[in-house]
Amino acid sequence: MRLRVPLVLSLGFLLACIGPRPREDAPIAEPDFPAFDSEEGGDSATPNDTDDTEVPELSVDEAPSGDLSCFSGTLESPASTAAGDVVLDVRVRDWETGDTVGNPTVDFSGLGSVEGDSDGELGKLELPACVAITATLSTAAELDETKPTTHARMLTPSASDWTLSSLSKITWQIIPSLLGVQQGPGRGMVLGRVADCSGEPLDHVQVVWEGGGGGYYFVDEFPNRDQLWTSDDGFFAVLNAPAGSGQLSAWAWDGSSHVKVAGATLEVAEDSVRIVELRAAERGDHEVPEDCR
Repeated sequence: MRLRVPLVLSLGFLLACIGPRPREDAPIAEPDFPAFDSEEGGDSATPNDTDDTEVPELSVDEAPSGDLSCFSGTLESPASTAAGDVVLDVRVRDWETGDTVGNPTVDFSGLGSVEGDSDGELGKLELPACVAITATLSTAAELDETKPTTHARMLTPSASDWTLSSLSKITWQIIPSLLGVQQGPGRGMVLGRVADCSGEPLDHVQVVWEGGGGGYYFVDEFPNRDQLWTSDDGFFAVLNAPAGSGQLSAWAWDGSSHVKVAGATLEVAEDSVRIVELRAAERGDHEVPEDCR
């Protein structure tokens, strides 16, 4: 395993897996937030979600510049329509470099496990379309080369392949080091992006893992210890997340108070990575493509 510095390719590869890059020439709509009842001080606002989540201590004081036209003040779990099965070419590549990850094992939630070859190819697999699928990738424990990496996707009927990413042990060590943080034993890591209503990265959002752990952000797809909220790339990292189930929430400033604009309930395992995309106005970490709604 070779160390690649800096993480030039790593986050570009993640972005390729979870969403498109923002178009430089695309017009950016100013957000149109709904009105919320709030007390003096802003952060004591009545939570805009239905799970009675308390508003955490937040510092972002500028509204995001992305498209929040789909956000009405509450989070919805998008419904999907089952569409039979789809046959995909499935492969595993390194999250940072895009290089082959040899002999991986992939556990598809509720569907069983499949072993890949030395080129990281799992071959053609028949998987349900328009159904939330969670895949956990690992390699031989005795080689100690990768960290178990879990991410989720909803496959469309028109999909032909699926590239899964695996986080190397070296990258696991690099990210906290660049941020000046020590990743504790038995703790997990959450890496992801916040997207607006059109699927573009959403800036000026603070991400909170409500089970503990610290949230960090990126600038130009590079970890930055001084960044206090998402920048134009929408990327975030939660380090030292306690193992177990927790609430991930994305908060924005509407001009007078902080409001939750996205969220998900996630399972994080010890010494493992969870890759996730948070979508504005939605509850959950599975993007539902238009042809699955």
